[in-house]
Amino acid sequence: LLDVHPGLVFPVLAAAALGFYLAGVRRMSASGRPWPRLRILAWSTGWALVLFVTGSGLARYGGVLASVHVFQQFTLSLAAPLLMVLARPGALAMNALVPTTGKNLRGPREWLVALFGHPVMRAALHPLVALPIYMVVNYSVYVSGLYGWLLRSEIADVVFFSLFLLSGTLFLRALLGSAGPDTAAAPGLPVVTAALAAW
Repeated sequence: LLDVHPGLVFPVLAAAALGFYLAGVRRMSASGRPWPRLRILAWSTGWALVLFVTGSGLARYGGVLASVHVFQQFTLSLAAPLLMVLARPGALAMNALVPTTGKNLRGPREWLVALFGHPVMRAALHPLVALPIYMVVNYSVYVSGLYGWLLRSEIADVVFFSLFLLSGTLFLRALLGSAGPDTAAAPGLPVVTAALAAW
């Protein structure tokens, strides 16, 4: 169960996500603005869950046992995204990145501002849009006949696991907004609790 399952996509993603996040934390600490430890723990635990369900020995049973596949989907579409959203990586990036001073130049911070300010992104982060996206991604696998392909193809695993993670993150970000593990509960938290209970 705990032996290593081959595959580089999610380990590389996790390493990059943790590396950039911790670099931001270090920059915040160096400027005298320490980042809350609960958020660091939430981010690290979220990616640890992703690695566990996609790269450990458990992943080998995902194509054989439906119960394992459902557990993988639950983890990637709700549990891990919940922790990642509560870690507030966007807020960390906005605080840690230095604005570009050059005229007519865009640095990483300016690109993030443009991305989250884009009308498509603002629409996608609305709960009434994020929820249908989440439902289509998570349930189309079973109603469209894609489940059989998913069981046979490692490429399909990577594609759908990525979609589960992205749709879950989008959905929970739309519901929770800027909530963190060290802040007051967001208005959408009861909905998240209901979604967890439904699984």
